[in-house]
Amino acid sequence: GQALATVQEIWDRVEADRQQAAAALEEARSKLFDREHAMATLRSDGATCDSQVRLLNTRREQDSDTLRRLHVEAEGLAGKKEALTHAVARYRAEEEDLLNRIADIQSTLKGFDASLSRLKEEFQSTKEQADKKTSEVSVLQEMQKSFEDYGEGLRDLLQLFKSDPSRFPGVRGPLAELIQPDPAFAVAIEAALGDMLQTLVVDDEAAAERVLDVLDERSLSRLTILIRSEWERRSYAFPDNMPGLGRAADQVTCDGSLRDFINGLLGRTIIASDRRGASAIRQAWKQHGEPVFRIVTQRGEVFEPTGVITAGRPTRRRVLGRGQDIVELGNEVERLTKRVGELESEQRQ
Repeated sequence: GQALATVQEIWDRVEADRQQAAAALEEARSKLFDREHAMATLRSDGATCDSQVRLLNTRREQDSDTLRRLHVEAEGLAGKKEALTHAVARYRAEEEDLLNRIADIQSTLKGFDASLSRLKEEFQSTKEQADKKTSEVSVLQEMQKSFEDYGEGLRDLLQLFKSDPSRFPGVRGPLAELIQPDPAFAVAIEAALGDMLQTLVVDDEAAAERVLDVLDERSLSRLTILIRSEWERRSYAFPDNMPGLGRAADQVTCDGSLRDFINGLLGRTIIASDRRGASAIRQAWKQHGEPVFRIVTQRGEVFEPTGVITAGRPTRRRVLGRGQDIVELGNEVERLTKRVGELESEQRQ
C-alpha cells in the first residue's frame, strides 16, 4: 500500500511534470508559431524591403541618368548663357553704333536742311536775278528797236532806215552803234564823244545829201551827220613817251572799214587815269608847245586844249556799247537760267 502510495506519488509527480512539460511544449509551440509568424512577417518585410531597395536602386539609376542629363543640360545652358552674354554685348555695341549712326544721320539731316534752305535762298535769289536781267535785256532790246535814247530827228530817220534800208545807201547808222569801247574805258570814250554819239554816220557827201533830202521831204527834226570820208583825212602825230593811258581811238573796236574814221574822230583824245594824270599830260605837252590834244579821265572828265573842262554826273542814259550790254546780259541770263536749273535739280535730289 505504501508502495502504491509511493508509486502514485511518483506518478502524480510524473503526471504533473508531463502536464508541465505539455504546457511548456504548448507554450513553446505557441512561441514557435509566433516566431514563424514573425519570421514570415520579417520575410515579407524583407521582400518588401528588397522590392523597395530595387525600386530605390532603379530610381537611383534613373536619378543618376536624370542628373547626368541635367548636368549635360546645365553645361549646354551655361554655353548658351555665355553665347547670350556675348550676343548681348555685341547687341549693345551694335546699339551704341546705331545710336552714333542715328546721331550722325540727324546731324547730316540738319546739314541737309541747312543746305536745302541755302539752296532755296540761292534758287530764289538766282531766279530773281535771272528775271531782273531778262527784264533788262527786254528793255534794252526794245529801246534798241525803237531808238528811244536818240533825238527825235535821228530816231525818226532811223525808223525810216529800218523800214527801207535800200533807200539810204551809204548810211552806216548812229555812231553809238558802230563802235565798241574797251569796258575799262567805256566811261572815258562816252564822255569824249559826248553828243557825237547821237550823230548819224554816212560814208560820203552823196549819202549825206540823200539824208538831207529825206529830212526836207518829211519835215523831220534836226540831227547831226558825220561824213566818214572827211574824218578819214585827219591824222594826228602822238609824241613818244607821253604819260597817260594812250589814245582813245586805240581803246575802241569797230568794223575795219571804219578804223581810219575812228582814228580821225578820237585820235586827238588822250585817256588819263584821273585828274592828276591829266595834269601830268598837260605839263608834258608844254614841252612841245601849246597842247592840241583833248584829255579825258576814266571817270569821264574832259579837258579841252582851249581850257574848257566838262565834268560831273552824266545827265543822259548811257547809249554807247548797248549792243554789247545786250549780249553780255543775254550771257548772264543764260548763266543764271542754267544755275536755276541746277538748283532745281539739287533740290529734287
